[in-house]
Amino acid sequence: MTTREPEAIDEGVVELVESLEPNPAYVAGARWDVLHANRAAHLLFADFASRPDHERNMLWYYLAEPSARALYVDWEAEAIAQLGHFREDYEKWPGDPRFDDLLERVFAVTPQARTWWEERRGVDLPRNGVKQIRLADGRLVSLRQLVMSTVDDPEIQVVCYFADIDDDGDYGDDMESLLGD
Repeated sequence: MTTREPEAIDEGVVELVESLEPNPAYVAGARWDVLHANRAAHLLFADFASRPDHERNMLWYYLAEPSARALYVDWEAEAIAQLGHFREDYEKWPGDPRFDDLLERVFAVTPQARTWWEERRGVDLPRNGVKQIRLADGRLVSLRQLVMSTVDDPEIQVVCYFADIDDDGDYGDDMESLLGD
């Protein structure tokens, strides 16, 4: 059995995520635990800091949180893609009970995720790309997701979102107006 030690992030990574405001950004560990998130990420996704430890996790968010179903225009496609990405990380730590516990909790809340997992759906899809988002006020926006790994610990990922460029080459609404703050 292989288990991963508890994760810590470099202060420079925290500063990077904070400097990306007003763009949503967060840091996730190998098991997708949210290690840090800026204010915009809390507004767009969830206030991870106020949640119980087991809910401070992006796989949990994508597959178990009702707010994720409302946020993503095509939630099922997004959930399948994220589950496939998680599998890639899961396979790096075979037998780690924390990964298995997380999956079982997700499967208990979202039973169809077990089928997607067994069918290996979503594997080998790109992690970066445009996400179709439905904001709380009903507006539909396109956000470009960028996922980066740190050099010192490649299992630590910085995930950030930027307004997508439209067909005219404009960024459209700025992120501050999109998040309504």
